[in-house]
Amino acid sequence: MTTVTFFRRPDGFLTGFKATGHADYAEYGSDIVCAAISALTQGIAQGILKVAKAKAQVKTDEESGLFDLKLESGQDEETLRSAQLLLKTLELSLTALSQDANYSRNIRIITRERR
Repeated sequence: MTTVTFFRRPDGFLTGFKATGHADYAEYGSDIVCAAISALTQGIAQGILKVAKAKAQVKTDEESGLFDLKLESGQDEETLRSAQLLLKTLELSLTALSQDANYSRNIRIITRERR
């Protein structure tokens, strides 16, 4: 199962996400759930870094299925607003995937507070 944790400040502002584990929907290389999660997380990360031009720390490890993105503090309001739109889009997309009866055993969504 892939677990995606979204990190939120007490005011509701998303500060990043961390995806870990493999979906185990199908064999490696044929897993459509894993492919969907990877495409969404990597696409949103590219949007945050290259379109919104937000600064973020990114860590990845293909073997363990880790993809960790944390927004850096001290950025202008417009950049952070753009990053929020992308993070909320990711949260909505992955939550919808986790609620699909066909894939609910393969992805879990968690929200945690991060200051």
